[in-house]
Amino acid sequence: MGALVEATSGIDSLPPSSLRLALTEHLVQFLYCLSPAYLSGDEIQELPERWQEWVRLFSENELDRDVLTAWLERTPDHPAANWSRALLNSGALGDADEPPPKIFAVALPLGGKFSAVAESVLSALLSQFYAEPDTQQLRLHILDTDEMDVREILERTRSLGAEVLIGPLLRARARTLVQLYGRGKYPFKLLLLNRPDRRISLPQRAYAYAPSAAREGEQISAHLRHLGVRHPLVLLGRQGWARAQLSVLRDEWGDALRVSPALENNAALTRQVAEALGTRESQQRHRSVQSLLGGRLEFEPRRRQDVDVVVLLLSSDIGRRIVPTLAYNFAADLPVLAASAVLRHSDQEREGDLYGIRTLALPIAVEGIAAANPDWSDAPIDFDDQGWGFTALGIDAWRLARGLHPGRVLRGASGLLRIAADGRVRGHNVWVRYYAGRLSLDHPIWHYPILKGARPENGAHRTTAP
Repeated sequence: MGALVEATSGIDSLPPSSLRLALTEHLVQFLYCLSPAYLSGDEIQELPERWQEWVRLFSENELDRDVLTAWLERTPDHPAANWSRALLNSGALGDADEPPPKIFAVALPLGGKFSAVAESVLSALLSQFYAEPDTQQLRLHILDTDEMDVREILERTRSLGAEVLIGPLLRARARTLVQLYGRGKYPFKLLLLNRPDRRISLPQRAYAYAPSAAREGEQISAHLRHLGVRHPLVLLGRQGWARAQLSVLRDEWGDALRVSPALENNAALTRQVAEALGTRESQQRHRSVQSLLGGRLEFEPRRRQDVDVVVLLLSSDIGRRIVPTLAYNFAADLPVLAASAVLRHSDQEREGDLYGIRTLALPIAVEGIAAANPDWSDAPIDFDDQGWGFTALGIDAWRLARGLHPGRVLRGASGLLRIAADGRVRGHNVWVRYYAGRLSLDHPIWHYPILKGARPENGAHRTTAP
């Protein structure tokens, strides 16, 4: 029995309760995140018929308002009914009175050090454009931000009659462009592919989509909560994004977190893991006893048992050593949750070091990654036949641009996308696990203690509305 089928059966066997409702909503949201390719796979076909019925509503396309309304009238008591009603009432399926746009402009840096990134984003976006059933009625204009200033981009978009401008990628340009956009009376919507400063309020009809360290931290924290852990060990890097994620974790976990100093290299990682798990002290006790008795003793070091998960907020050059380091310290059984940065690499010979690590499938922020490694986007990392990193950013950009409405929820390349009232797009990303040379789907619902026959420690299972 597959993990998804097992989770479904476990939920269905629970008595009616707020916990069962919360778990059901998590499962429904997870299914809605999955790609059509996965939704037609063998494991979905093993689900109970009522769950297959829900999946069939959107396995080929986005949920349709009329189809969903008719389904709710037929099956008001379905486990997915509450989530579906919330989705319908929230306006998440778009504005039925506003036709989808047909003319688009996309502004990307097609020259210079970010050209490889721009090509990855553009190729993915074009693949979605040409897959549209009404492609012949659509128009897409490509603008090079390396050859035009921000004002020229806005005026050119207006002159082309575009209804949506997608881009730019770089934060400085995004900040300037959104400020000028807010002062002018431009007839088109704006979808930034970067996050301007949070102190800048997005003007009406402007939206922003890009990865956020804080948002990733929130999702890591939720995963820890759902796993029912009590004593996380955080291995911290020196990067700003790592500190931002630690701040989010501390807000919820407080003193329950055990946090390492900022680690600079592999040697520091090795020392910190040995210290945190107490294996060095165990070895020292062995040497002391052996010296006292004057002979050799059979010995196997013991580690501390008050660490139940490792949270890796480290870049790939250090973080990828965690699996062999834990094994060396007799802790190969500890689960590892990692920030997505652990996958940002081009050294394919070291992929085995990722074995068993769970991380989020995320589009990749441009600055700080592409500049240091412009060829990263070509690394052969595949997720669910959807592509990865900058490819996911391009796929998501197109899907968002086809219907920019506050409250809208849609499936992105790596999870659920929700357009908040302030115009910023929040991702609820799918968890993946590196196994047998590739990334496979993983989800906290598969590891909930209550679905494994254990009693949850604090009942702190929460769900998020669509």
